[in-house]
Amino acid sequence: MGAKARRALVIVLCAGVTGCGGNTPAMQPAAATSPAPLIVITSFTIDPAALFVGQQARLRYSATRPAGSTVRVEYSARLGRVVLDPADATAATYIPAQAGTDVIVLTLTMTAPQQEQAVGQVTATVTARQD
Repeated sequence: MGAKARRALVIVLCAGVTGCGGNTPAMQPAAATSPAPLIVITSFTIDPAALFVGQQARLRYSATRPAGSTVRVEYSARLGRVVLDPADATAATYIPAQAGTDVIVLTLTMTAPQQEQAVGQVTATVTARQD
């Protein structure tokens, strides 16, 4: 191989290496990540999900949270009311007052060691009684 050919080969090889080097995975900016939530509702159920006005349904949830944390539990329902179970912090009773489709919302607010919320919802189908 002549001197001109060797110089041309060296130039092509150098251009190839520098042309590809800018797009390597190590050169890409890191994606922004959010820290994992401290409180997570792992399940939220209603039993039964189809009921009559005045009938009661059992609400139950489970959640993960840091040991020793303080959590406030709140429910909301558009077509009825929710009564907390004084003996079981993870349970409540839903009592619908009118027919329709109701979305019962559970909000867990962790107040210590820091403030954070988790929200879950279930749907109830409420039918008027046929007497």
